[in-house]
Amino acid sequence: LLQDHIVKDGDKFADRINPKVLMKTLVGGEFGLVFNDNDMWREQRRFALHALRNVGFNNETIQNTAIDYSQELISRWKQQGEGKKPVDVTTGIMVGVSNIIWHQTFGRTLKYDDPLIERVKQTVQEGMESMAHPAVFALELFPFIHKIDKLLGSPIKAMIDANDAFLELLDQELKLVEKHFNEDEA
Repeated sequence: LLQDHIVKDGDKFADRINPKVLMKTLVGGEFGLVFNDNDMWREQRRFALHALRNVGFNNETIQNTAIDYSQELISRWKQQGEGKKPVDVTTGIMVGVSNIIWHQTFGRTLKYDDPLIERVKQTVQEGMESMAHPAVFALELFPFIHKIDKLLGSPIKAMIDANDAFLELLDQELKLVEKHFNEDEA
């Protein structure tokens, strides 16, 4: 039933509220795959799904990466839990999922304790926390809030700064990919 309605008839169920003011504030317009519902969004969505399938998303490559990383996580948890000490598995799962996405996106796997993982996690967390501020929620209904942001403690600026920091991290990683890209291996 889910396959029929969500996958085959996905466009019928894909409509959502499009936060136009938020998107204009963060990326300069209605771009991207997350919030849009226009023709450009549909075209980008189709392209993204096609591109993800072409690079191995949803096939044996990603499965092998996940299996390898899960074995490393289990090994770490066993070490951390020696002597029946409690183990916080949330960090390991977050790192594992993030690393699988990172590998699929940028073609490299980060070490478990790579400082970049912590920077990405912290940047995303700051962005989510800033987006949860009531002023940011109200921005869509009351765009003038942007003008009184400083009076409210600058939550909109904090959201923009976190978004810019995340985009900068992605830009640095893309530059690294471009530097080491070998067309013969593609």
